[in-house]
Amino acid sequence: MQDLMPPINTPDSAFHDGDPTTGQLGTIVTALWLNNVQSATRDVQLEIKNVLAKAGIQPDPKKTNQLAEAISQIIGSGNYASTAYVDNGLNKKIDKASISGVLGNDNSKVPSLNLLTTELGKKQPAGNYAPAGDYATNTALNDGLNKKFDKNNISQTAGPSTIHVMSQDASTKNFQPKGDYLKAGSFGFGGEAITVPVGNGYNGISQTSVVRGSGVPGSPPDSLAWGGILHLQRESGRATQIGFWKGNIGLRSQLAGVWDDDWIFAYTQANTTKDPSGFIRVSGAAIALTTNNVVQNTGLSTTNIMSQKAITDSLIGIGQAWENVTSQRKFGVTYTNTNSKPIFVSITQNSSGTTTSMDVKINGVLIARPSTAAGATRNSVYFIVPVGGSYLIDNTGTTSIEVWAEMK
Repeated sequence: MQDLMPPINTPDSAFHDGDPTTGQLGTIVTALWLNNVQSATRDVQLEIKNVLAKAGIQPDPKKTNQLAEAISQIIGSGNYASTAYVDNGLNKKIDKASISGVLGNDNSKVPSLNLLTTELGKKQPAGNYAPAGDYATNTALNDGLNKKFDKNNISQTAGPSTIHVMSQDASTKNFQPKGDYLKAGSFGFGGEAITVPVGNGYNGISQTSVVRGSGVPGSPPDSLAWGGILHLQRESGRATQIGFWKGNIGLRSQLAGVWDDDWIFAYTQANTTKDPSGFIRVSGAAIALTTNNVVQNTGLSTTNIMSQKAITDSLIGIGQAWENVTSQRKFGVTYTNTNSKPIFVSITQNSSGTTTSMDVKINGVLIARPSTAAGATRNSVYFIVPVGGSYLIDNTGTTSIEVWAEMK
């Protein structure tokens, strides 16, 4: 027959319903567990069928008492003696171990034939003797009396004496009713918590117990001591303390005689909230961001964030290249950045012998005015044009565009 099948794989080996209000999942019944159930069921069925076969009974799905009938039939056909019959017969016999070869006062033994013959040979021959009886010698009498208990040594109270005994009445009044009690020096459950010892406080407890109190070394924070502290002592120098109060759960551990610096608190409904996305958070107004809040473009949202790639792609110079557009640009003409990103513009002018200047305007705003003194020279200007922005370069003096380049 197979061994017991393993229980369902949960911490308490029990099935649990799911609870959508708390997020608690129901127990998942695995194929392994169902296969174990099927194997165990078939094994038990086979065992029962073998019992029916032993009794010559064919399984009948319409009957529910065939196993009982098979057992009764097997026992009845074996010519077995009943328990009462066997006990009655044995009670009439004398065990060989009860035949004694020595004298004694045990009424459950009988003398052997050799002992009886030997002892009868020691008796006086027939004559006029005192009536049969049990007579004690002086020595035996005195010895027996010395072993008796003096009534004066019966005490009516409890005490440390080793030669007195308590009377029935005193014992009844002093002893607890029958039950299970802790040994001396042990702490257990069944009463109120003990007050935390002074001195080392919670750091000095060395026995499994339930304690209360605060204002001592090792006291738990957040009023946990109001609910009592459970101290679990595994061995010397290693223990765990757990506190519960108004939904808050805190704990700390001791290893090699040293306690944790801080108590650790578990997240419970008392100190967390559930945000609109269904995430458990420490109590507060903040909302957790999810992957739904990660966007791939710029915008005006105050609740979404850009991905790393989106930020990188939006930087000037990423995915852009310099382009020489000298042949396509003129002074005094307004151009518009129609690209999806800002562009970087670099212009170098070549002036003749006169004084020259360039007025750089973006969206109609003058942002730069580089100039040159009289004499042939070159002058450059650099600027960024935002998406959709217009840009215009006006010039004064005799000048020409030597290089106009845009990174876009």
